[in-house]
Order: sequence, then C-alpha cells, then structure tokens
Amino acid sequence: MTGSSSRYTTRYPGSGKIAVLCEGDLVGYEADILAKWTSKANPEILVDVWPCGTKSAFFGMSDAIGRAIPMFVIEDRDFRSPAGAKSECSARMKDRTGRAIQVVAWQTWRRHEIENYLIEPDVVMPTLAEAFGVQPHVVQDRLTKVIECLRTDQAAQWVLSEFREALSDRNLPSYVGGLPRVTARPTWDSRTQRLTAPGDATVENEVGKLINNGLNSWQRDAVGIDAGALMGAFVAKRVEWSTVTFADQAWRIDWGGKEVLSALIRWLAGEFGLAKEAPAKWAEMSRPESESVERTLVVTLQPSLVERFLSFLEATTDADLRQEWDEINKLVAAATQP
Repeated sequence: MTGSSSRYTTRYPGSGKIAVLCEGDLVGYEADILAKWTSKANPEILVDVWPCGTKSAFFGMSDAIGRAIPMFVIEDRDFRSPAGAKSECSARMKDRTGRAIQVVAWQTWRRHEIENYLIEPDVVMPTLAEAFGVQPHVVQDRLTKVIECLRTDQAAQWVLSEFREALSDRNLPSYVGGLPRVTARPTWDSRTQRLTAPGDATVENEVGKLINNGLNSWQRDAVGIDAGALMGAFVAKRVEWSTVTFADQAWRIDWGGKEVLSALIRWLAGEFGLAKEAPAKWAEMSRPESESVERTLVVTLQPSLVERFLSFLEATTDADLRQEWDEINKLVAAATQP
C-alpha cells in the first residue's frame, strides 16, 4: 500500500495518508466537521477530506484516487432504513474493492444527513439564540412550531424517496421532481410572521400527481410499482409522524435535518433578523434572492454551529452518538498503520 501511494506523490492533490470522501461541498458542514474531528483525534495522521457533492460522484472519485491512497467513504443515509443503507453500502464497497480500489470502509451516517447532528437542541438552540439576539426558549418555541409544520412535508419527501429508489432499482431515470414550493410546501407568511404548512389534502394530491406522472412516463418498465401502495405508505407515514413533537427523536434522526435547520433559520431571520440586522423579507424575494440570502446566513452561522457541535460531541453522554463518531477516527487510525 505504501509503495502504491509513493508512485502518486506528485499527482495526488493532498498530502494525507487517507482520503475521507463525503457528500456536500468544499466549504460545507460535512467537510468542515470531518476535517476538524479527525485531525483533533489523530493529529499525527494527515487526513484529506474530499467533499464529492452527491452519492453519484463517489464512484468516479474512488476510481480517480482509490488506487493511490486508502479511502473511507461516508454518505448520507437519507430516508433509507439503517438496514437498507447498510446493505447498499456493502454492495458498493464490494464493487470498488473488486476493482483493486483501497476502500477501508463504506458506510452512511446513522442519521439522515450531517445537518441532523447540528439540530441537536443543545447545539442549535444556544447557537441561534446568540446569533439572532433572542433567548434559547424562543428558539425552542420556533423549533417546536417548525417540527409541526414539517410533519406532512417530511412524510411526502419520504414516499417520493421510496418511489425514486424503486425506479432506480429498475435502471429507470429516478428524477421525479418535487412538490410545488408555493402551494404544497411550508412557506413563510409575512403577515403572521410564521411558517405555515399547506393542508394534508393538498400535499397528498401533489404527491399522487408526481407518482402517477412518473409511472406514466415509464409504463412498461415500471410494471409492478403500485401507485396505490405508495400512496397508502405515504398516508401511513403521515399518520406515524403526525404526532412528532420536540421531545421525540424522529425529527432529529429520520427527517431531513437540512430542511429542519433551514426552516428554523428562515423563521428566526424573518421574525428577528440576525443580531443588529433587519428581519429578512422573505415574501418579497424571488427564489434566487431568498436562496442567496439563506446561503449568506448559513456561511455566517456555520463556524458557531460546527464548534458548538464538536464541543457537544466531546461532552455528550449519548453513548451511541459518541460511538458513531469515535468509530470514524478508529477506522482512520487503523487504515494508516504501517
């Protein structure tokens, strides 16, 4: 392994002993957290963190660098079950190692995505309270309301994910589209200064349209994918999540953490504004404008959220959470032993 690495010293664009591949971008949460967490635990080991954007890029990246240096791949679990995600990762690792690529581990986060760790109440509440100039209990109140607004929306995102997976299993295009943002997703109401959710019937109708349109596009090849069964699964998931509250784990573990964090940041920015700044007028912005403002907010908040999470992780009494993150460093250390 050492000999193989030395052949690429002038080509491999990093000096690390191992590459950690993740989703996200170069300046995103994932790369930031992984770089700091791995370097703090193993300061003598140089670790190159490679954000690859999306899962589909892992294969190309592993082909490009995996014969030169050992790799540890961690992808988002998304809405997959833990068992399903583990099975898929095992298959991907088997495929890569069969091509002489040095993969020491290929796994997912135990939660939906990296933002799910940042929405831990002990992380997000004090950080955003300080940033927006309010008391932590105010952040908790708005977070509680965000959770209520996202119950049906997350059930819809879950079933659309199930549909895309079913299509991809048949090698069909898995692009299905998303719910209309204005009519079928939670939106900011400037009059009431709060996030509002569309009715369940509206969301169900739009989910049905997306599923039926997808099946109509690939009628012959999609035989056996039952629209009725998918809609039944959506209703069941909506009922399951209809009572999720701040005290429950589902919104922290299984929901899209990015959606929760984004909605909370938008709410606080629209109601209070960042400390010393005017509230964001979301209703008056075009979609590109609002996305630009949100990106600026995220860039501003990221250092504080990341540092608070790392401190929380060091002190947590949640054995499962700490084990998950310690396992990353153990794999890195083991893979770089002479």
